[in-house]
Amino acid sequence: GSHRRLGRPARGRNAGGGGKVERARALQATGEMQEALDRLREAAGSDDDELSARAVFVGEVVKCHMGAPFEESERRISERLDTLEQAGAGASALAEGYLA
Repeated sequence: GSHRRLGRPARGRNAGGGGKVERARALQATGEMQEALDRLREAAGSDDDELSARAVFVGEVVKCHMGAPFEESERRISERLDTLEQAGAGASALAEGYLA
């Protein structure tokens, strides 16, 4: 099966995926929550674990702003952080999770 590699630049359909996270942040800042969430869902499907995790973390924050229960988002973030820490993820992905 295929597996993801931490810290490796995305290639092919996932190249430039980090820009999706940043664009989603900009959409969130302008109140376009659903559009932000849609972009984050795309990035969350990346083959790059760290990019995917960043998108999930930001997406959970957006969901909370849209009325999702905080406790569920907190649990999903904590679980993802545990997985990243065990895999030796980079500082930026971990920081994104802790800031979420």
